[in-house]
Amino acid sequence: MTLHLGARLPPALQGKPVEYSYRVDGGFYRPFTDSPRVVLRDPLLWLQGQHTIEVMARVQDAPLTLDPTPVKLSLTIDRVPPTVRLVSTATGVRAEAADAVTPPAAIELSWSVDGGPYGPFGDMRELTVPAGTQSGTRFRLKGLGVPALNGAGRGDQYVTLQLLTPTKLSDEQRRLLEELALLDGEEKDETGLFERVKSIFS
Repeated sequence: MTLHLGARLPPALQGKPVEYSYRVDGGFYRPFTDSPRVVLRDPLLWLQGQHTIEVMARVQDAPLTLDPTPVKLSLTIDRVPPTVRLVSTATGVRAEAADAVTPPAAIELSWSVDGGPYGPFGDMRELTVPAGTQSGTRFRLKGLGVPALNGAGRGDQYVTLQLLTPTKLSDEQRRLLEELALLDGEEKDETGLFERVKSIFS
């Protein structure tokens, strides 16, 4: 990270050379430098999270001109993309995103269904599964998959919808399936809906 520094001097000190010192996260101030371009190499900035950089200025070799109120710069280091998992709901799926630095409410998601185009990034957390969606439909979340080997971001996460059926039919379920078969105009023979469903659980 590089800082580009500058200072405004009072009229009596106009034209004097200025030097700068900085510190990271309340540590020790670095030696003064007269370069307005400072490259930050503090190991603290390797850590993810919120950091504060403070910069002081003074006229070169004139300690009494030191500004007692340093300028503060806040920055966030967040190199690891968020993780996300999909949880089934009564009407579809809900995405639960988490990140080591960014709060969940600030994470934006982009959805893709069954290989289709991505929607815009936003705060949508739930996706309604349309009626008639078949088992095996894939949902794709852009940039929320496995990290790339070269460290350049992450791939996409794919989630496949699997529709689960009960292992046993209750009397009420049997009655409802019989009614559904009649509504579909099918007879309760070996090729009808009721028999086909019943054979799954037999």
